[in-house]
Amino acid sequence: MVWSGTGRSMRIVVRSFGSYREAIGVGRPPVNVPQGSTASRAWSVRLDAHPPLRGQPRPFAFAVNDAHVPLDATLRDGDEQVPVPPLRGGGSGSGNTMPPQGGPVA
Repeated sequence: MVWSGTGRSMRIVVRSFGSYREAIGVGRPPVNVPQGSTASRAWSVRLDAHPPLRGQPRPFAFAVNDAHVPLDATLRDGDEQVPVPPLRGGGSGSGNTMPPQGGPVA
């Protein structure tokens, strides 16, 4: 989803971790997005600005200003967006797994 950069825009900061940060080489780049963009739309604009991100898995969630938000949450000028990458690993492939236990995780 390419944005031409014309029309009313707003600036957000996107804080990146892990493979996202490695792909773009910086942790908190400012990004200009169309005014009224959703969290998901802002990610699409960022993909256009940083092509190495295209090789990364799509975020499964976003946080905006330190709160988890739905993908269709509308952003405001000055917001800080954090894409949450999918979690990987944790299994050895041996098939030895424990069934889920009731109660809180300690």
